[in-house]
Amino acid sequence: MSSKDSQQSVNPQKEKAMKTPKKGSEEKKLKLAEKVLGLFGRGEAKYIVLTPAIIVDALDIDRGEAQWVMSSLVEKSYKVAALTNQNGGLIYLARKVSVREHRFRYTTAELVGLLNPKYFDTVGRFLKGLLSKGETVRLDAKMLEEYDGELKLPSEILEQVIKCFADAGLVKLSKAEKLTMAEAGETEGLNYNSLRDTLKSVALIQRFTGPEIMPHQPTFNSLGDLARIYDDHDDETRVKTIRLKVDKLEVKFHGIMEALLGNQNADPAFLERDLEVLRQTPEKDRPDILVISGIIQGAFKNTEKNRRPTLTLKSDSQQFKA
Repeated sequence: MSSKDSQQSVNPQKEKAMKTPKKGSEEKKLKLAEKVLGLFGRGEAKYIVLTPAIIVDALDIDRGEAQWVMSSLVEKSYKVAALTNQNGGLIYLARKVSVREHRFRYTTAELVGLLNPKYFDTVGRFLKGLLSKGETVRLDAKMLEEYDGELKLPSEILEQVIKCFADAGLVKLSKAEKLTMAEAGETEGLNYNSLRDTLKSVALIQRFTGPEIMPHQPTFNSLGDLARIYDDHDDETRVKTIRLKVDKLEVKFHGIMEALLGNQNADPAFLERDLEVLRQTPEKDRPDILVISGIIQGAFKNTEKNRRPTLTLKSDSQQFKA
């Protein structure tokens, strides 16, 4: 048999193998999809958004497999949305993902910090045209599904982006889920910059007045709801876990705790001696990870409310120079 005849007899088999999914491939895709959805959440080893790199690292798969399973979640089950971040990079947001038996939702601060400004500018122009003549529009599933294709945002994410403008007071959203233009929206405009600047102002005011000025407060109808609110708050405020990979079984740590640079009781000479000891330590005995805490202490000042000293951080203090 010639080389050409051999090639002709083999190629059809290869072509068939490419068209016919391998046995168990769909089952594998379902298992991987379940693992991907399990990555969403707040807390240790959880992510509010996913990137290809996170998926590859967390599931120990290659980029081809990651793309394979994510295309299914984005285009077939619609559980995940593929959007771009502030730098134009690909990110995956939860659409129809349940965490603790409740649909995962983003905070206004998270969306403003994560999403590409173009989404807010597009939705802002849409809302301005919709509400500019004093119109009242009901924010419901019918409205969202009617415009999500035009605005290139899945309805679940579109709803949350619209509510970002409501949280900032640029549009009004009634308890009956009816949207109207707010005075601030008329004067400041409805776009990413006005949204970001307004939220910064709200955050600044909150530092002095407390959280009672927030437009939307969590509501609950049972102790179970209240417990979930506490859990969500704990997840959002928990210190981020940093995971480090090392290629050895035994890992050596060295801690420098409460350095407090700039404080009158700080001891820079001791820190320098400590670092010098590390420099002189044989490489095989050196720590793999150096942990430093309390680098800067801050300064005390009296608050106007109760004259009680509280620990604050002065941005222009000599401590940063230290």
